[in-house]
Amino acid sequence: MTTVREVKILVVEDEAITAMDIETELSGLGYRVCGIADDRASALSLFDNEKPELVLMDIRLARGDNGIAVAAEMVAKRDVAIIFLTAHSDAGTLSRALSVSPLAYIVKPFGARELRTTIEVAIDKHRKDMEIRELARRLKASEADLVAAKEALAELAVTDPLTGLRNRRGLDQALDREWRRGGRDISPLGIIMVDVDHFKAFNDAYGHVAGDDCLRRVAAVLRDVATRSSDVVCRYGGEEFVILLPNTSDEGTRVVAERVVEGVRDIAIEHGHSDAAPVVTVSAGFVAARPWVTEDPEHAMRQADDALYLAKRQGRNRAVAGG
Repeated sequence: MTTVREVKILVVEDEAITAMDIETELSGLGYRVCGIADDRASALSLFDNEKPELVLMDIRLARGDNGIAVAAEMVAKRDVAIIFLTAHSDAGTLSRALSVSPLAYIVKPFGARELRTTIEVAIDKHRKDMEIRELARRLKASEADLVAAKEALAELAVTDPLTGLRNRRGLDQALDREWRRGGRDISPLGIIMVDVDHFKAFNDAYGHVAGDDCLRRVAAVLRDVATRSSDVVCRYGGEEFVILLPNTSDEGTRVVAERVVEGVRDIAIEHGHSDAAPVVTVSAGFVAARPWVTEDPEHAMRQADDALYLAKRQGRNRAVAGG
């Protein structure tokens, strides 16, 4: 993952207060802001002089300038990571923005964690792209090199930057693949949904840095429990996780779900603001779905999710079967 102090960022934003807020946010996250511009001329001047690695570009700039066009000029000059900032998420605007091939866009207003995660992923992908292009120039990119590079980029696209687990996109791909396999082989697919109990209270009490560390440690427990090469562990979003267990019975799925609950409790992360335990705990809902009976994996996911909420209503810190 990118070391924040290595990244030089140019902020192009036409609203002075918003620009200053972004600069303060970035400085607090450890990034170096090399300049702030509000129109085409000042943005291009700073871009040429400061040579930033990443540009946060508002789509609408001062003096009627178009941020998408300015970004295109920058990209034509040299390799640079572009993240668009916009309060306009309509399809037409986003379609025009995508013509510049930005690494991301953020719809305003946005939070510090969203900004940090988006920058980290964008910089990592940009650097990987540059490495691949350099490899192609130096070695004339043999077919094997290109395949490996594409696989590396594909892996990055389905990986959660905080935990290293599969992200939501990776989950969707894995669920579709394993559901089809289960239907062909007439084998059950275990699905476990996991949620960290009272995580907002933990974040509020101990801070986001501790919260991020907590999520990483919970993710490590899930990886340690779901150890088969076919098992898939994903970060579903926020403090929620999903485990897919191909060819796993009701009893096998239950055993893994209970081990997850016990494993998180056993690492004993202090949580003085939970009514479930004095340490961080998780709740889990699980099912062993029958893909050969139905073509709808979303129904199985809803069953696991309903079981998760039942576990929470029953007092948290437990695993409950669904279906």
